[in-house]
Amino acid sequence: MARNRNDQRPATAKARAKEAARLEAERLRADREAKARRRRMVTVASIVGGVVVTVALALAVFLTIPRDPVSKVEDQPVGAQDDGGIVLGRDGTAGGEAPSAEEAVTVDIYSDYMCPYCGMLEKGIASRLNEMREAGDVRVVLHPVAFLDHYSNETEYSTRALNHAAQVAKDEPDKFLAFHEALFAKQPEENSDGLTDTEIQEIATEVGISSEVSAKFTAMEMRDWVVAASEQAMADGVTGTPRVYISAPAGERVAWETWSTGDIKGAVAKVKAGENPDEG
Repeated sequence: MARNRNDQRPATAKARAKEAARLEAERLRADREAKARRRRMVTVASIVGGVVVTVALALAVFLTIPRDPVSKVEDQPVGAQDDGGIVLGRDGTAGGEAPSAEEAVTVDIYSDYMCPYCGMLEKGIASRLNEMREAGDVRVVLHPVAFLDHYSNETEYSTRALNHAAQVAKDEPDKFLAFHEALFAKQPEENSDGLTDTEIQEIATEVGISSEVSAKFTAMEMRDWVVAASEQAMADGVTGTPRVYISAPAGERVAWETWSTGDIKGAVAKVKAGENPDEG
């Protein structure tokens, strides 16, 4: 019996709808798979690109840092070494009489006057370290650096504070350590404007620095040395503060990582004995 053509139209419409649904489902699946492939490619490209960029930036920094930047600066603090460190004498004077690196354990301390952890380090070990230095048991080398200018609302506090400290070390080296310690005792908070030059001059007066020297602060005469010393620290692998290294007499320096919980006297004894200062 022949079917009425009108009976075929509903069946044909259903088939078309089913086919359209199938095609739409395939299209959506293909879109999802394509997006997934793109995400994987972007992820891989980002990882590879990140590595390439990181390596490129590291290489660029390495190539642009002068090999001996400190030695090329005319105005230097008294007691400054070519690595940017300032040697303290037994009496605390910058460049004062101190045991040589072949005679005593050397303690190198890298710090930034805006760094809160550097303030913690100073508070935690200064007294004991001063006793050891005065006794001639250790050679202390301070490496103030200016890494954290971006935490002082564009006032360049790290650079200014270090410039002023370097000026004191140059003109009144016997006052340098007291000024260094006072800057940490009155350390401003990160992400603040830092201390003004006038406030720093007041600190200088409090520790006995002459007005002739503190009047030079705003001229920033030691800026070249500040930049050079900070660049040298980076060239030597110091990219953050605080950083403490301890070296046995005539030996390689060893990083002391547990300064926040350890004891400086014990760490020095361990390094002198050829042991790891962070163990035990």
